[in-house]
Amino acid sequence: MILNVLNQLGILGTTSVLEVRERINQMRQESNPPRILLNPNAWFTSEDVGKYLSTYAGLNVEEYVCFNDVQSKVSKAIQRSIAEQPYNVIYTTSGMHFTAIVNVDGQELFLDSLQNNPIVINEDRRNKEIRQNVFSNRTDVPDRVGIARAGREGHYQIVSL
Repeated sequence: MILNVLNQLGILGTTSVLEVRERINQMRQESNPPRILLNPNAWFTSEDVGKYLSTYAGLNVEEYVCFNDVQSKVSKAIQRSIAEQPYNVIYTTSGMHFTAIVNVDGQELFLDSLQNNPIVINEDRRNKEIRQNVFSNRTDVPDRVGIARAGREGHYQIVSL
């Protein structure tokens, strides 16, 4: 999924999932405290995706954790953020399922790890995809929504409400 997002944004330099995994493991090893390294078949976490987009794609990433008790606040904060500033990528995670909406020249492309090709979507579909994650009511691991924009390289923030 990360490779598809980078490809749609025209960001070159990463050539394989193995290379992404190596870079993510390097970031995990350098974190304080160090995090467990990914084995060759492990899934990336939402935090891995956000930090990768920030560090290697030079995007400014804000990530929202969709806890059940603050869903309405999270939904409003995400919509406000999108309205205030253009975005390059919105990514969502639900368990180990990743989707992304990439804004390319004003056209929104929906990428899903379960689909073969990107789909052109409109604002209503984008908002539906975001709401689906924010209001998922998962109790095991909360869904997350990340918004990535051109900006300060290396800036990754989890927004808590």
